[in-house]
Amino acid sequence: MASDTMTVAALSRPFTLGMFYDAVKDELIPDLTLWDAKTLKDNTVENSQHSSDFQISISDTTESKSSLLNIEASLKASFLAGLVEVKGSANSKVLLGEARPHVVTGILYGANAFFVFDSEKVEADSVQKMEGSMRALIKKIPAFDVEGKVDLKLTDEEKALTQKFSCKFYGDFILESNPSTFEEAVNAYVGLPKLLGEEGENSVPLTVWLVPLKYVDPEVPELINEISIGLVIEIEDVLDDLRRMEARCNDSLVEGVVGDFPCLQEVLTRFQKLCSYYRADLQKTMVKILPSIREGKEDESSLRRIIEEREKSPFSHEKLSKWLDCKEREVNVVWACVEIIPDIKFVANQTELEREVLAPLAVFSFCFIFTFLETADPCLDNMRNYLDGEKSGSSEPTYISDDFLTQMTDKAYTFKKVENDLKGPKVKFFVAAILNKKFPGASVYEYIGGNLVDENYHPVLTVKVTSLVSCLQLILNKAPFNKFEPFQTVKMQLQTKAPLPPLRCCVLKLKVKHFRKD
Repeated sequence: MASDTMTVAALSRPFTLGMFYDAVKDELIPDLTLWDAKTLKDNTVENSQHSSDFQISISDTTESKSSLLNIEASLKASFLAGLVEVKGSANSKVLLGEARPHVVTGILYGANAFFVFDSEKVEADSVQKMEGSMRALIKKIPAFDVEGKVDLKLTDEEKALTQKFSCKFYGDFILESNPSTFEEAVNAYVGLPKLLGEEGENSVPLTVWLVPLKYVDPEVPELINEISIGLVIEIEDVLDDLRRMEARCNDSLVEGVVGDFPCLQEVLTRFQKLCSYYRADLQKTMVKILPSIREGKEDESSLRRIIEEREKSPFSHEKLSKWLDCKEREVNVVWACVEIIPDIKFVANQTELEREVLAPLAVFSFCFIFTFLETADPCLDNMRNYLDGEKSGSSEPTYISDDFLTQMTDKAYTFKKVENDLKGPKVKFFVAAILNKKFPGASVYEYIGGNLVDENYHPVLTVKVTSLVSCLQLILNKAPFNKFEPFQTVKMQLQTKAPLPPLRCCVLKLKVKHFRKD
């Protein structure tokens, strides 16, 4: 009988002694108990097990979270599939005759508290150092509790570190206010024991012991199969991988430069949503299959086949990772160019650009255009089609080469020189993303009086001119004062008294003296 006893994590579900639990679907069967209230009261034994435990995990994987919650493999499979909600919910439509029930025979009460510390984004080569520093500081939290009072003594270096990360609280305690900083987290931690109550009246179920109902009624159907640990690990790896892809995408979304380009923001958000939809779809399928495996109606191969199909789909690890590699490269390339031309105004789209160049003060306008950014993406279309059950094609994302990057940064340096040379009250400069396949990568648009005169502006090579000698032949067919008389061809020699500005063109106003031919 001992081998049939199950131990499961309560996960904030409202367990009570004597109630039924469906081990096939990992859910409570409400409104039914094996024994009446008097029998339960007369046969319940309580033991005090005062203890506390402080653990630190630097991992964000399902495995690490499951370990902290003491979730064993079978329950983990249900948790991953979405059969078990952490907040707990009992389905009142479940009938005892349909289930493979177990009876709750023991409950360990207490409370869990989780403080999740999240640092600001750091460079990849600094992640390990940041993790080590955070771990060392967080490990000191119990030492700050001196007889129920906070004694927070930090070095200047530790104080600076606490400014770089935030805190979120999850747990069975109801706090007056949730902590958001390290100091608030320490204060909350020190006050936790008081929140349990003097007699532990505010504690909740943490661990539950169950025995099969067959020991009371042999005719009750029993659990046939359990999910193997190997399959649980495969499911966990797939779902964790999808979450990592979503997290990578989110890291790009929070880059400052992405917020300035709606087209970049749109494709990244779309990718993130599609991954989330696929993960939800996968969990929905698992919800249907897991109970059938436990009842012996299906074997594990049906679920393993779904996992294998992922690698042939647009949502395979290789394809998702490759798409993100290319998109992260795009973000880095855009950032590199923008860093060369800082303090230039961003315009969101073609309409906003036209509004700017048509402004009265914008006599001359130059706009650095990222011509390769677009919202259309065949890879994302394939992902959408796959989710809709339609045939998906095969598309490869484009990775920006080093040569292509060099061309774009050269263009950015040229734009910067134009800005330095022509800067003035009537000359405006902008940055935008407008698709233009004629000039791949980047281009500079030139506007005069609001009209686009050049989609690929290149400044003319200029030299400083200290003097100018030019011979002009003026043949005037129309005499002044509307008199049609022939005029002598005039040769003029012009000598500038000051250096000419290094402009693309220079208009000289001349006074010409006309000589009547004798």
